[in-house]
Amino acid sequence: MSAVFPPGPRDWTPFPFARGLRDDPLGFVGGLITHHGDAVGVRAGPLRAVILNRPEHARHVLIRNHKAYWKGTQIAKLRRFAGDGVFFVDDPEWRRQRRMVVPAFQRAKVEAMVPLLVAGADAMLERWEKEHAGGGWFPAMPETSKVALDVVCRAMFGSDVREQADAFHQRAVFAASYAQYLIDHLVPLPLWVPTARNRRMRESLRWSRGFVHGMIDGHRCMDPMPDDLLGLLLAVRDEETGAALTDEELYDELMTFVNAGHETTAVTLAWALYEIGRDPALRARLEAEVDAVLDGRVPGLAGLARLDLLGRTIRETLRLHPPGWVLPRQALEDDDSHGVRIPKRTIVLISVYFIHRHPEFWSEPERFDPERFRPERDEPRHAMAYLPFGLGGRRCVGEDFALLELRALLARVLQRFRVEVDPDHPVVPKPELTLKPAHDVLLRIEPRRGG
Repeated sequence: MSAVFPPGPRDWTPFPFARGLRDDPLGFVGGLITHHGDAVGVRAGPLRAVILNRPEHARHVLIRNHKAYWKGTQIAKLRRFAGDGVFFVDDPEWRRQRRMVVPAFQRAKVEAMVPLLVAGADAMLERWEKEHAGGGWFPAMPETSKVALDVVCRAMFGSDVREQADAFHQRAVFAASYAQYLIDHLVPLPLWVPTARNRRMRESLRWSRGFVHGMIDGHRCMDPMPDDLLGLLLAVRDEETGAALTDEELYDELMTFVNAGHETTAVTLAWALYEIGRDPALRARLEAEVDAVLDGRVPGLAGLARLDLLGRTIRETLRLHPPGWVLPRQALEDDDSHGVRIPKRTIVLISVYFIHRHPEFWSEPERFDPERFRPERDEPRHAMAYLPFGLGGRRCVGEDFALLELRALLARVLQRFRVEVDPDHPVVPKPELTLKPAHDVLLRIEPRRGG
């Protein structure tokens, strides 16, 4: 049976499709899947798009025939200000950068960063003790954003950059909003047009460039070289050519890790606190596990590794609230994925959010249930139905770091505070570059006795 372009909406222009993705992405994509099935084909004037909602399609596009796809025009827009880091470029440049960056994220090197992760968590908890302990409700996202940026900076630069933290955080938050502006508009204004938004973005880029290049210069003067991410990247050499990363390449890679790593960790941490804080039984079990395993001690690698329920809670948070809710690609050539025809130049959207909720592969998919990740439950029912970090060669290089960071941050919170969420405050997903909680999450904390 020959492949066919899947059923879906037909429009004279791309604007209804773009408007649906902008105004209500989950409702729009979910409605198309409900109406047309797990493969949806969109014809909108000259635009062709295919939405894929099955793990076998994800495996085909991201692994089996990944060379037939590139990141696409939407991601290419972000390179205007985000640079040419490993997340943004395509072959052959991607392959060279990936080869050079991966050694810095080897498991042993990531695990050695546990003291930096704990130090970042403790800085946040000291602030909570002063500003929020025993008080009223406070929004989670400003706190999780600050601690995520603090931790990624400690891991990159090996030092407390608290003096620059507020300035860096303001610019990182604005960069995320600017990126969302680029995604939301089919034809955004070029950065050189002197609008207020563009002027602010150019100032942010100048400041960030000066800060990061100053850190690069400072590291080059150190002997021995620090064992942080920047130090590791300065020491790495291309195994084929022997070349080092240039200063511009270092800057692009570091800013990629700052922007992507900080944003995804911040939203995942907020969602995890939401799920823990609204379920007293789960919270009590997590507190008991942390007390029994860590016994009041500062967590080290071995202790963190033994927090089984916490690990499953993080995995379930990433299932139900994946920060990368959709994975975009664009076809470089005609392709066929399990009977779905994908013509050249077609935009492909792999719907991570809905694959993670597909009833064929998950039991009670809308329910938050960390126990589904016990080995005896055998979920997901398809190896590719869980992809919060992507699949294949372009799977997130910082996955091990992110999971260990979340484990360290949450373990430290659970040791020190009892977390509650405001049950009357509406919390719904808001898909932007990442899947944020709309209206934020309102937390209240109480110091734990003996914590």
